[in-house]
Amino acid sequence: MNLTKILFIPVLLFFIILSCSREKTNNTDKANIKESVTESPVSIPAHMDAALNGNSDKVKEFIAGGLVVDTTDENGSTAMMLAAYNNHTEIVKYLLGKGADINHRDINNRTALMYASSGPANETVKLLLEAGAEVNVTDNIEGFTAIMFAAAEGQTEVFKTLMDAGADINIKDKDGETALDFASNNCHSAIVRLIDNR
Repeated sequence: MNLTKILFIPVLLFFIILSCSREKTNNTDKANIKESVTESPVSIPAHMDAALNGNSDKVKEFIAGGLVVDTTDENGSTAMMLAAYNNHTEIVKYLLGKGADINHRDINNRTALMYASSGPANETVKLLLEAGAEVNVTDNIEGFTAIMFAAAEGQTEVFKTLMDAGADINIKDKDGETALDFASNNCHSAIVRLIDNR
């Protein structure tokens, strides 16, 4: 690590802490990125509700009854995506075993890995990566990636798992911002340190 980088890291962290100590007066889309993952229709299909809420028996019942595993709602989301979002790892594993498309995209080009990465779902993120989830997919709304979701929401464990799996932290969204910008803008200094110490 060169002298410039050694001096830059504490200065950057100082300004992050300083800006985070002030009252925030505005909310950006990036500060609320997690909410956009589950924009659902008014009426969520019963099998997807079961997946979202971790009711594995109901999910299995629907599949046993002939439901196509990648059946989607109006947003193009699948049961596996919603199970991934709430870290219901066993349901995700079950659905993968039934042939669920691990890289299925919803209408916003988001994947199950993106859904999982926005929350404390490290176990599910690991499962998806081990099963072949594409790590650097970008959505078609803002150009967000899974690691950007993790950075914006301060999901440090998820962020590290994605980084270790080869997630590109230098990808820029449509505003020219990277995962580092997402972390620093939302006061997630632990993630900033992970990036600077890589």
